[in-house]
Parts: sequence; structure tokens; C-alpha cells
Amino acid sequence: MQTYIVLLRGINVGGNNKVVMKELQKQLKNAGYEGVKTYIQSGNIILESDNLEERDISAIFGEYYEFIPDVLVFTRGEFLLCSQQNPFCDYPGNTVHFYFCKSKVELNQDKINAVKASDERIVVKDKMLYLHAPSGLAKSKFIKVVDACVGTTATGRNLNIVNKLLELSNNG
Repeated sequence: MQTYIVLLRGINVGGNNKVVMKELQKQLKNAGYEGVKTYIQSGNIILESDNLEERDISAIFGEYYEFIPDVLVFTRGEFLLCSQQNPFCDYPGNTVHFYFCKSKVELNQDKINAVKASDERIVVKDKMLYLHAPSGLAKSKFIKVVDACVGTTATGRNLNIVNKLLELSNNG
């Protein structure tokens, strides 16, 4: 069995696309997944399976919900590598944000320059964008247009959440 970390994009945001995590856990267990855990209400799932693909999780949403969120699936090893490559690991976890992207990032520098705050720093590594936003994410204009800036679908998690998902996934 392999441990996977699944990130769902756009659920339980502003009262839209509501998903009760306890119900989702039950549905995933009924679908045959083991060790199912969720963390907070923003679409973070840890589970064990012999093989898992995005379409497997999408199919569950198609069966039980009126919407299908964007789904990103990582083995624990892949997720750990994203964490290890974080260029901003020395900063507070709430100021460092990981954007997990569906495909390789193709930065639109003009769009970034139009919205990025002077104290924000961005580093891209393949399908990851790392953002250091010392003034806080609430003030960041970049996050409102991140998909347009990276040229693909992205979902963000701060360093504190990434670390918690790694901790929870380490317990099997």
C-alpha cells in the first residue's frame, strides 16, 4: 500500500462547494481506501491505496456531489520532495505558500509584475510555485490571479498545512 496526499481545490470556500469532511471520509472508506484522514475543511486528504489517480477521487465526487473539484494527487514521497525543495523554509509558516499545479508552471511575468507586492518573492520548480508573502496572504493581489500567472490550475497551501499533512501521512 502506498500513502497518498490528495489536495482538492475550491471546496468549502465562501459557502460554495460544501463538503463535510466526515462524510467524505466515509465515502472514501466505502470506495475501498484505507487509513483515510482529512485535515481541516479546505480539502486535504491522506489515504492509502495500491494505486490512486485523480479520476478516482473525481468519480466519488461525481457520484455524491453536484460538483467535481480540481483534484491533485501526490504520493507521500512526491509531497515530501515539494516540501524539501521549499526555498523559504526559514520563514514563518503562515507567510510561505505552496502552489501545487496541474502541469508545469509557465510564468506570465507581465501579469505577475502587475500584481506582485514589492516584498513578495516567487520561486518556481517544475509544477510548484513557492510564494513568500511576509505582509500576509490577505493583502496579496497575486493570489487572486495565480492561475493566470502560472498558466495552469493551481491550489495553494501554507507551509504550516504542508507540514501537518506530512506529519499526518507519516503515521500511516
